[in-house]
Amino acid sequence: MHRSPLVHVIALLPFLLPHVSGTAPVTLVEDGKSAYTIYVAPDAVGSVSRAAQELRRVIQVSTGVALPIGHTPTEAMICLGDNAAARGAGIKVTDMLPESFRFLTRGDSVFIAGPDTPPPPTIHDPASRGTLTGVYAFLEKIVGARWLMPGEIGEDIPAQERLDVPDLDEQHSPTFRIRALSYVQEREHASVREWLVRNRVGRSRFLAVSHSWDDHPPRDLVMKHPEWWPKQGGERRRPEDAHKSVQKYCTTNQDYVHAFAASMAKRLDGWGTAGYQRNMASASPSDGSGWCECSACKQGWEATDDHPLTGPKLYRHSLTPTILTFYNGIREALNTHHPDAWVGGFVYAAYTYPPREPIQLADRIFLMMAPRVNYGLTMYRPEYRDEFEPFLASWRAVTPHLGYYAVDTWMRSVLGTPLPASRPILRPMYPLLRKHGVSAVLHYGLAAWGYGAPHNYLVARLMWDADADIDAVYEEFFRRAYGKGDAPMMAIYDLLERELGRFEQQEKGFNYDMTSEIVMAVYQPNYWTIEALYRKAMAAAETDRQRQRLEVFADNLRVLHATLVEAGLLKQPARSAFHIPADEYPAFHKRISSTCYVAPRPKRDVGFITRLFIPQHRQLTVPRLPAAIPEPVLDGHADDPAWTESVESRDLRPVGNNQPAALPTEFRVLYTDDALFVAFTCHETSPETIITAGNGRDDASIYTGDTFELFVGNVENRRKHWHLTMSPANLQWDAWDGDPAGNTLWQSATTRTETGWKGEIRIPFTIFGLDAPPTGKRWHVNVGREDKPTRENSTWSNVENHFLETQNFGTWTFGE
Repeated sequence: MHRSPLVHVIALLPFLLPHVSGTAPVTLVEDGKSAYTIYVAPDAVGSVSRAAQELRRVIQVSTGVALPIGHTPTEAMICLGDNAAARGAGIKVTDMLPESFRFLTRGDSVFIAGPDTPPPPTIHDPASRGTLTGVYAFLEKIVGARWLMPGEIGEDIPAQERLDVPDLDEQHSPTFRIRALSYVQEREHASVREWLVRNRVGRSRFLAVSHSWDDHPPRDLVMKHPEWWPKQGGERRRPEDAHKSVQKYCTTNQDYVHAFAASMAKRLDGWGTAGYQRNMASASPSDGSGWCECSACKQGWEATDDHPLTGPKLYRHSLTPTILTFYNGIREALNTHHPDAWVGGFVYAAYTYPPREPIQLADRIFLMMAPRVNYGLTMYRPEYRDEFEPFLASWRAVTPHLGYYAVDTWMRSVLGTPLPASRPILRPMYPLLRKHGVSAVLHYGLAAWGYGAPHNYLVARLMWDADADIDAVYEEFFRRAYGKGDAPMMAIYDLLERELGRFEQQEKGFNYDMTSEIVMAVYQPNYWTIEALYRKAMAAAETDRQRQRLEVFADNLRVLHATLVEAGLLKQPARSAFHIPADEYPAFHKRISSTCYVAPRPKRDVGFITRLFIPQHRQLTVPRLPAAIPEPVLDGHADDPAWTESVESRDLRPVGNNQPAALPTEFRVLYTDDALFVAFTCHETSPETIITAGNGRDDASIYTGDTFELFVGNVENRRKHWHLTMSPANLQWDAWDGDPAGNTLWQSATTRTETGWKGEIRIPFTIFGLDAPPTGKRWHVNVGREDKPTRENSTWSNVENHFLETQNFGTWTFGE
């Protein structure tokens, strides 16, 4: 039936009256009945209509009563969104921040409204769903609903016979304007995206800060300008397609800066034509090293050895002045065509920390702080937690336009290893981010929701309200998720927080991968304790939903069980509740692969540890050359009589693999009163494909070609060592404890053969600070080979991820 304008005015009259506090509660549902309608204006945006559907659905699940949804205001209604009735009740959406919401009662009605925008084109574009966000908050407050993890099993809606709404007038806004919980399988699963919206994860501003030097300028233009290429070893290095994602350029070349800005402007123009509301483009450098070392670029480098903070000392130089100058140049070059556009940029890796001398940053530059030193769980270490606030404060003094790239509570794992919420890290983090004016947080979540839900839930709450009571939210999660099984489940997570924290406090480096070392230090010795606590939780669970949530946690433990069994690290595995016979495991894996509750295995194994690694810690006794035999003359052939007294070793292993390398390598070792001698042979299937790179001593580009590498250090201090590298052309690179600044006086020679290349090395003991041979001493050593054509990297004592894993080096003992 059509209603006249007069009827609409009469219907609105109750909401035009001033609010009187202390009125009686509004009863929405009682005894299976309700007089209420959900009112949505006919022209409301899609998120408001979705809010109405969700409000109706949750109330019906809770009470059994389905409220009608109408497009005409009534005297008893739940009014959603910005409309005449809401404005008449005093809600002024235009005065509210994006994504904010207000709910209040007027007379017999309830109003929920906030700024609402049309749906964004992608999940990365900004949107304000104030009303929808307000509805979810209202359902949490009035119905007691919670969304603990994605999917139906994550929804917890208490049954209610009566719903009362107290006298309300509340307005809420997020602490951070941009709140992203990333890498939680949001691209693969709609249920995850739905969970994010329900838990108020969102963004009302477009953000672009990712590595972008492989996007701008166009590749064909870069190849026409050698003067833009990075200068290394006195020469401009030609960019290679295989390394474009880590390629660096000469950022002080103004033609390059303008070409970069022109390419960014073209991208901004394209977004505008497509109708995207995007006014920021990224100028962030590519990942990795290989920076331009021309005099102009290096002028902005700062030494870090006397920096007051620990973090910068992980890098020999801070490149921050050079990078900030580049950002300023890009922003200035955009002024002609895009004066209102923002330039986004990381402060990361070697350019993480502010410059010693202040640099005036141009307006409309947004910096995303990504302290690489905090990746993984390093902030379990007090020294890094203590430096977090000084780090934030130092950047706040540079600019108010800051975001934080939070990888602090994340580890990459497909091994079924449950990770805790890491409250010791989160507890100080979010209040400090708020205190120092951070407006954007991109937090890496835990992809395996079966165990990652407590962490992800807690982070979502803190991103909305940085001052939330972290322990109260945490304890409520376990109580709502597992019922009376909450205590043993919390005990599992507390154990993991404690043990991972202890492990991290003993470490010195940083790593965000779940390594075999961590598994064997934390998960293997605690496996049966975790299982026993899980069994207690399952026995105490009272509802099917609680048991389902425990089951998806258990799926991860089944993966962990299989991982430990495969490595031979679990005794009597069949007695475990998580044991799956080998012939049944493929079907299990297929089932879990279609869910979001277990971490997805990578399409490629590169960068991921997909099985446990058991170190060999190989040993070798180095013979002493009899005094009557002359020491070898270095010519690369290694055919002197002295070499008959040496010991030979072979069977290098590819990184992360215990099987022999496809390309054989042998080496021989002996020592004299004055020096250590090493001879080696690198076999090739196609010797003509040998790649020689580098230009002079200590040129880092040597690593773009084939290499033979030796790592030598003292057993008493395993983390410090000499790293000696040589190429087929006998070019040398060396470093002490990662620093190539000081050269050692070692000699070498190489030669080509019909089946590959070979070489000899003489290392005087004086470079180790010795004035006598180390007879009877033990050194920690490894030998490595990089073959670029086949991309096979192999070592004598096997390593898991890379050559610098000193904990996996072997031992050489110097014989009598």
